[in-house]
Amino acid sequence: MSNALLNEGAGKHLKLTNLSALMQPLIKEDIVKVKVTGKGRNRRKYWYPGWLSKKHIESRLADANALPQKPFSAKLTKALGKGFKTELQDLKLNYGQSGTCTAFLLRKTLEKLIILAFARNKSSHQLLDNNGDYVGLAKLLALATQLKVGGRPLLIPKTKNKIEGIKFLGDTSAHNPNANVEMEEIIPQRPYIIIAYSELSRRS
Repeated sequence: MSNALLNEGAGKHLKLTNLSALMQPLIKEDIVKVKVTGKGRNRRKYWYPGWLSKKHIESRLADANALPQKPFSAKLTKALGKGFKTELQDLKLNYGQSGTCTAFLLRKTLEKLIILAFARNKSSHQLLDNNGDYVGLAKLLALATQLKVGGRPLLIPKTKNKIEGIKFLGDTSAHNPNANVEMEEIIPQRPYIIIAYSELSRRS
């Protein structure tokens, strides 16, 4: 192994190609084993100590990827408020049961949060097109990063970029007759959804 690879340094971002190169000699000597899970966008590669059994690792991975019993914490649910009572009740019924319905509800909640945030900051007119209808979610997200309240945007640009995943899944659930959304596809998006909802609910 080269010194350049070994001297990446703690706390630095490792390139996947470098990490894979580091692991190859360890895999060859059976010091480290590798397990790949999922397909496509959900494909994940895990390295683990060679002395641990495959059954033990699969159990640990199952625990780590388990679906939380509730989609949101009590704190976030309270922050969303009574205006989202119907969405939260519907989400409770579908969460863990239907990925397609869950993705649609998460998308709808995101859209509604942005609209309410603009309304409470007397800026609803910015969300309308020439016909007086609300613009699409892509435009809503872009506008949410531009409107500032107390010197800060409704939605931080980095969060906006991360939330594109749930927008795609929500669009798929609503408009793609040839595809369904699985809960396994929603789980990786959950942290970004929570952050986006938290940012918007503080300003709505």
